[in-house]
Amino acid sequence: MAARAYTKGFRRRNRLIAAMVTMAAGVAPFMLALAVLQFWSSPPPYAVGLLTAATFVAAGLAAWYSRGTLALLGNYGLRQRLGKLAAAELATGIEQAGAAFVGFSPGEEMRVWDGETDRDVGFLAVERNTLVYVGDEYKWSLPREQIDQVELAASSSGVRRIIVRWHAPREGPRAFSIVCREANTLEGVGLVNLRLYAALRDWVWSDAPSARQNTLRWGYPPTDTSGGWAIDQPLSGSCATVLAMTVIVVLTIWGVSGSLLGMGDYYGAILWAGLLAVVGAVFTAYLLSYLHSWHAEKSRSRHDDG
Repeated sequence: MAARAYTKGFRRRNRLIAAMVTMAAGVAPFMLALAVLQFWSSPPPYAVGLLTAATFVAAGLAAWYSRGTLALLGNYGLRQRLGKLAAAELATGIEQAGAAFVGFSPGEEMRVWDGETDRDVGFLAVERNTLVYVGDEYKWSLPREQIDQVELAASSSGVRRIIVRWHAPREGPRAFSIVCREANTLEGVGLVNLRLYAALRDWVWSDAPSARQNTLRWGYPPTDTSGGWAIDQPLSGSCATVLAMTVIVVLTIWGVSGSLLGMGDYYGAILWAGLLAVVGAVFTAYLLSYLHSWHAEKSRSRHDDG
C-alpha cells in the first residue's frame, strides 16, 4: 500500500505556509511605503496621502490574492500522485471515465479537518451507473438508485460544497459533501464546482437505465465524522482568543502610532496601524484554525476511547 499523501502533517504544514505568506503579502506594501517615507525628504502632502491610500489598497489586494491562491497549496502535486492510483483502480482510466479530482467529507455539515474542509481528496467518476471514488484514504461506490438528492450547500464562506444525500437498504438517510478541486485558486474552484454539480444532478435524474451488475464495488461512502469540527459549532476559548488578540493589537497600535502622532507624523502613524492590524488579523485567523484542529482532535480521541 502506497504511503498517504493528504496527511495531517501535510494539511497543517500547508496551512502554516499559507498563513505566513498571506501575512507577508499584506505587510510588504506597508513596509515598502514606510521605507519610502523614511528616505523621502520633505515629500508633498498630497503625494504622501496618495501613497498611503495606495498602500492600503495594495495590501488588501495582495492578501486577498494570496489567500485565493494558497488555499489549495499542493493541489497539483496531490492530483498527479493520486491520479496514478485512480488510473490503476478505475476500469476505464481517468480521462475515459471523466473522473474529477475532488475533496470529500462525510456528513452534510461543513467541518474542519486539521484546518481543511476536505477530509480526503481523490477522483470521482461514474462506472456502470455507479458513482465511484478513489481517494488517498477512502475508496467507495454508490449505485445511482440509492442517491436521493444532489444539492448545493448554503454557505457564506466562499465555495459552496455539493451535498449528496443517499440511503442504504433498510437504513436511514445519509449524506456526504464534495467540492471539485480541478483548479488551483478559489475563484477557479467555484467555477468548476458548479459544472460538477450540474453534471451530477443531470446524471442522477437522467433516464438512462440502471445497470445493477457489479454496482457495489468497494462498499458505501464512509459516514464517520469524528475528527472533524463543525464550522458553526462554538469553540471554547475562541472568544477569549479573539478578545486577547484584539487588546494586544490595539495596545500595540496605540503605543507605536500614538508616539508618531505626537511627533506630527500622521501618515506614518496610519501606515504602522495598518501594518500591525494585518499582522494581528492573520495571526488571529491562524490561532482560530489551530483551535478548530485541537478541538477536533480532542473530540476524535474521546470518540476512539469510547
